[in-house]
Amino acid sequence: MVNLLNKIYFDGKFVVENLNGIYKLGRKIEDIIRKMGEGDKAIIIYDDSPGNGDVKNELEIAYKKIDGIKADDIYFIPIICMEYEVLSTYGIKTFANRRIHSVIDDLSGYRDKTNVLKNHLKADIRYKVYRDRVVTKVQRSYASRCRKLHIGVSLTERGLNKRITVDRICKEIMAEGFQNELIIDKADRLGRCWLDTCCIKRNKICNISDKKIVGDRIEGCDKQKFLMHFSRYHKVAIKISEISGVDIREISDADIEKMMRFINIDV
Repeated sequence: MVNLLNKIYFDGKFVVENLNGIYKLGRKIEDIIRKMGEGDKAIIIYDDSPGNGDVKNELEIAYKKIDGIKADDIYFIPIICMEYEVLSTYGIKTFANRRIHSVIDDLSGYRDKTNVLKNHLKADIRYKVYRDRVVTKVQRSYASRCRKLHIGVSLTERGLNKRITVDRICKEIMAEGFQNELIIDKADRLGRCWLDTCCIKRNKICNISDKKIVGDRIEGCDKQKFLMHFSRYHKVAIKISEISGVDIREISDADIEKMMRFINIDV
């Protein structure tokens, strides 16, 4: 998603690297500083998912490293997590499997209440199937790790609860709602739906009517701009522009207006 942001808003001017998670961020910060040339700036976009205590710990280590070597050109931009940002994007139901439409409506109502989002996802019945999938995966992963280390310590209820985070639940929702051509994942993959002209398949899982797009084709670039413009990534792009001094490329109003015709979904 950050690569897509770089392409759409900045014509690919920036070098985008994947830190493969926030773990050991202090050591990664040192590597970043070694690579930086004079006048370079580093902008770290990271997931600050409610309930994930590791983020705070790793950031504290990173800030200490930065202060210790007096590095002034490293900036941090938090998002909740890629999956939540996509699921709460205005009009995303146009492209999402209908099975998750009610969930999308609910998640969108928590954009300004993220401090209570984790408890809501744990308590609301509509998320039970996703929570159960997370619990199963966590337990399997923990059991596998114990076998490798030859230890027999059971996962406590508190330990399990710490691992059921917003981003884990949202990953399960994304996996169900964006399949096949609609896939959006952390491996920098966008499905064909986001890259090609609308296919107008009869048995498709998106919600665009073939009657509406006759003579007014929806191109892959239009869908990508739509995804960026109505998600938090648009605000991230503005912040990057402010930090870097690189002007943000305006997305054509005509493209957005075209997509706006297709976001009203009759469920």
